[in-house]
Amino acid sequence: MAVSLCLQGRPSVEVCKALALREGLCLAKQHGLSVGWAEVDAANVAAGVNSSKPSKSIVGSVFDDISSLCKDVRVVSCKAISRSGNSLAHNLASLVVSSLGDHLWQGYCPSFVCAGC
Repeated sequence: MAVSLCLQGRPSVEVCKALALREGLCLAKQHGLSVGWAEVDAANVAAGVNSSKPSKSIVGSVFDDISSLCKDVRVVSCKAISRSGNSLAHNLASLVVSSLGDHLWQGYCPSFVCAGC
């Protein structure tokens, strides 16, 4: 299962990666999944999610949402991994940059996403 959203404006890479994590956790919650741990390819996003220090920035509010969702789907930690270690997510993120809408893939993996997995 994969989801992508079309965002308005030019949010920072950090905000995009945090929003991607939040959407994945929302999808897991909607389907009643227990996740265990989350992986992102940005150390600053993993650090923000794992931090207990509040932030008043835009990305800080996304981190707050993620922290709440982590409890809902039983995520015990968020880990930073290399982009090559998560090529599926990277390929999906690359698609979203050129996409003109929201997408949900369920039950299969489109070849343009899975290439290189």
